[in-house]
Amino acid sequence: MGTPDPAPSDTMWLDDLDADELRDVIAAAATRVAGLGDWLAVQRAARRRDPVDLRAIVDQLMTPRRRFYDYRQANEYADNCFDTVELLADAATRGTAPLIPVIERAITLGTRAILKSDDSSGAQGDIITTLLHAHATATRTALPRSARPNKHASSVGSSPTGTAEPRTSSTPTSSPTPQGSPRKASNTTGTRLPG
Repeated sequence: MGTPDPAPSDTMWLDDLDADELRDVIAAAATRVAGLGDWLAVQRAARRRDPVDLRAIVDQLMTPRRRFYDYRQANEYADNCFDTVELLADAATRGTAPLIPVIERAITLGTRAILKSDDSSGAQGDIITTLLHAHATATRTALPRSARPNKHASSVGSSPTGTAEPRTSSTPTSSPTPQGSPRKASNTTGTRLPG
């Protein structure tokens, strides 16, 4: 994915440049070296840790722009997203509540891309996996325990003996039949209700 680090003698001349000259070299390189501008934007966002900057980077680099990504293009997409995803995963360890929607946006965009991609290499899938783990980490570190969703709250209740048991609803439900006409509602015991 990356190129080897330059030999120390290849970069020593940079030590002789003042800050303005160094900025000029970097600006020129950003216009000439493919992907360097994006990488610099990710580095700026990483340093600032501003969710607005992070969201802009996610939108810029992860928004799918093709109707279909063939194998090579799918891998290119994953490579282009790699630094951003790693940045989000790292930021998740110091999670703040405003970071969570940024990670969720990255998951959404990455999922949109993978749905129209030949991801047989698994590179895009790896990105989604990393983002899902980052989301879990950010949620765990950013939200106080009392604000976290209880994953069992809607599906598991407590029995008189203190053991968990599935909750049942006494609310009638209705669903369309294959022909499109509604079925009569039934209660949870399976008996037909009038009507």
